[in-house]
Amino acid sequence: MSEHIKDWYKIGLEDSKWDEARVMGAGVLKEIAVAPTDWILVPSSLPQMEMTEQRLVSTRKTEGVLIFDRFPANKSKVNIPANSTAKILLDQEYLTNAYPTLIFSGGQDARIAIGYSEGLYIHKDENLDGFRLPLLPKGNRDEVDGKIFIGKTDSIISDGTAHQEFTPLWWRTYRYIQLSIHTKDEPLVIDDVFGTFTGYPFKLKSKLEVNSSEIGKILEIGWRTARLDMQTKVAL
Repeated sequence: MSEHIKDWYKIGLEDSKWDEARVMGAGVLKEIAVAPTDWILVPSSLPQMEMTEQRLVSTRKTEGVLIFDRFPANKSKVNIPANSTAKILLDQEYLTNAYPTLIFSGGQDARIAIGYSEGLYIHKDENLDGFRLPLLPKGNRDEVDGKIFIGKTDSIISDGTAHQEFTPLWWRTYRYIQLSIHTKDEPLVIDDVFGTFTGYPFKLKSKLEVNSSEIGKILEIGWRTARLDMQTKVAL
């Protein structure tokens, strides 16, 4: 975080030491052969993606730390003692595409790993039809007990200041977020953690009225899947 530009999105940012912007185009960069059509900005043919704050719903498991209130559904502080290790497994309760944001204070040189996964894996160290499979598929994704977390991870190091804010430059796909924290000589405080949902701005113009709540749930899952998959196709 000591290399991170704080408040880069604010109007009053001190940027006098930044390099001047360069014009890119034909004849400007003589060392690079460019065609007349290179570096031209054109209007996007796609609409802007939705960007909506999305609170994580619950804490499912913890190690080395106590969680109070209704974190993370409600904004509240979590204290990680100095010279300790903590893990916090957070549940969105459904799959999402979102920009996760972690806000934290103190904890000079503390290391924080933010992992993302659709579901936890079954650890099964036994023979299965002649094959040794230490990991089996996710199974029921609501279940976390007796399972292990595996997922892509963002890793950051605290600079010890107040209200540090980390958001990756691209969205992550997850249901579960696991925070793994290793503090040094200073305690670290998690001020907040949440996501900003992003998805193709489809409009739902139809509805299904049936006597089965299960059928309605299937429609909800299908609608969410369509939005998440379309976002992935747009990104590609």
